[in-house]
Amino acid sequence: MLIQQERYKRNYKTISLEQQQILQQSLITVIGCGGLGGFIIEGLARSGVGTLRLIDFDTFDTSNLNRQLFATEQGVGQSKLEQAVKRIQAVNHTVVVEAIAAKADQDNLPELIQGSSLVMDGVDSIEVKIWLEQICNKMGIPLIHGAIGGNYGQMAVSLPTAPVVAALYQNGQQDGIEKELGNPYYTPCVIGGLMVKLAFDVLFDGDYETGGFYFIDLDSYMINFFSTKGDVQA
Repeated sequence: MLIQQERYKRNYKTISLEQQQILQQSLITVIGCGGLGGFIIEGLARSGVGTLRLIDFDTFDTSNLNRQLFATEQGVGQSKLEQAVKRIQAVNHTVVVEAIAAKADQDNLPELIQGSSLVMDGVDSIEVKIWLEQICNKMGIPLIHGAIGGNYGQMAVSLPTAPVVAALYQNGQQDGIEKELGNPYYTPCVIGGLMVKLAFDVLFDGDYETGGFYFIDLDSYMINFFSTKGDVQA
């Protein structure tokens, strides 16, 4: 107990003891252990989330080394999921890790996210992002959506009463802006950290906006919220 108190004592001026207990009792599912997912997983593990369910099917390649937290030169070609598990065990052995090697799709997502306190979106595929929102909304599980590209990022809370991802991608685009703008190190780092904060606000019943998305512009160091209410086409 004393070790645990020491571990989290720097949380306590911002995160209360009651909120720390909420984290410890939570099961958070992170889909994708790469760019965004890596920084999300790191933040959740260090903060004391009790159970992390990690889902990924991919391996690291050389192009991941510029930005993905769990990517190393020695780890090129190795499983992102396995490296994520090793990192959590090195950072916080008290976290229970459920590692699932799977490619998320419309059929297996309900089983993959079953029982989650909330779900974190670290996937690249727009198609999977839309499926993920539909299924989270149907199952009543809060979803923290995120996407990045270049110096820009976006994040949102998607709830059954306030979906947002479908409105963001209703034009049928297949690829995000990262295909054009790339992804430097600092973008997933910043957006991943902000998504962790947003997840905690949801768990703690804190203040956050719904019915739209936060747009983060790292060129101007600005965060703005844009409503998507009424944007979804019938």
